[in-house]
Amino acid sequence: MTLLANLTRRSAIRAGGIATLAVGTAGALREFAVTAAAIPTTSSRLALAASTGCATLAPETTEGPFWIDEQLNRSDIRSTTKGTDATRAGVPLTLTINLIDTSASCTVQQGVYVDIWHADATGNYSDVSGSGNNSNSGKNNWLRGYQVSDSGGSVTFTTIYPGWYVSRAIHIHVRLRTTLSSSSTINFTTQLFFDESITQAVLKDSNYKADSSQRTTNSTDSIYTSATLVPLTGSNSAGYAGAITLALAYDDGSPASTTATATATTSATASATTSTSASATTSAATSATTSATTSTSATTTPSATTSTTASTSPSTTASTTTASSSPSASTSTTTASSTPTSTTSTIVADTVVNAVVTSAKVVRKGKKRVVVVALRNAERTTANVRLVRSDNVLAHRTWGWLPTGLHRLTFKVPKSVRGGTAKVSVILADSAGNAKITRVRVTVPSR
Repeated sequence: MTLLANLTRRSAIRAGGIATLAVGTAGALREFAVTAAAIPTTSSRLALAASTGCATLAPETTEGPFWIDEQLNRSDIRSTTKGTDATRAGVPLTLTINLIDTSASCTVQQGVYVDIWHADATGNYSDVSGSGNNSNSGKNNWLRGYQVSDSGGSVTFTTIYPGWYVSRAIHIHVRLRTTLSSSSTINFTTQLFFDESITQAVLKDSNYKADSSQRTTNSTDSIYTSATLVPLTGSNSAGYAGAITLALAYDDGSPASTTATATATTSATASATTSTSASATTSAATSATTSATTSTSATTTPSATTSTTASTSPSTTASTTTASSSPSASTSTTTASSTPTSTTSTIVADTVVNAVVTSAKVVRKGKKRVVVVALRNAERTTANVRLVRSDNVLAHRTWGWLPTGLHRLTFKVPKSVRGGTAKVSVILADSAGNAKITRVRVTVPSR
């Protein structure tokens, strides 16, 4: 068996990636919110570090800002089906992904839609213009594609070894779905990585942007995990080949995909005690297959926050349960009633980053020029800030988990950067896997 990835969270997010763009006037903040797979964090995991018995589960990571659902069914992803770009040049890579189902004794999983996408030898993504990518890249769709796993649970892609760009280690994005629609009951993303010694050898090839101190290595990457390090064999001249096995529970019975029966008990004032119980069968909007029974008590023990409203006569009343990414004391609000009522519960997904970039600018401090970003967090986030001009990243810095509250993020602008107009790009991600990009036009003071 090939490499099995370590568990960092439950197997899959049951939601399609939905992006919204809010565009202001020239020079205003521009925000791009992406519903993405979650960045692993202890507080939001339901089964952290648990083994399923036959294998440990694959780690789930953010889909990143450059996911485009092209729906290109092909094994060789090096060419474009639109635009005028030539087939991407680079060191050949043959990548095999094997899928097993830990909820079915690690049997192979047939019929899964497996997408991959990654940067070319110069560090650019197709289908995206700007954000550090070449302006012509957005007119093409090379290095993107999907296949459906065969009877052996495998797919094999022909591509090139990815190049690098500032702020990330070399990687390949992977998405697993049971259908191509947004209603897919499995929507799982992870990232694959490669050994640094092979990367250093590949970057000596003339098609690649040369290695430099600006390149982020595996050890300094904020997302890297050795659990998805793909073992490779080969050489620059012959190309490389490697395989990895990703273990998921395709029927894991998790709350986001279950038919649940919830019971809430509340107390009225000292003059009377009223019990209101609610029992309903609810199917989450993003679920289509699995079922299980769960219970939630509206007490002071850690649980989801539940609101229940009861009437004075038997009736059906809607109530809302909002799932939280971290345990918190639950609260319950009840309108006193002498008659139990039937209550329907609806799970509301966490789909936005609760953080705002309030300002971004480049200022002079003595002989130095400094990027300054003001951030207000209503939840903890990671932050990646880039100073970009045309298609070039001039400077960047990444921050780990930033707590709630106000933050001032700063880093120096290199002396080699000339003055003039540029953009500050701020990428925020939360523990539920949502991501938001804010872009601000700025003026860089002259040297």
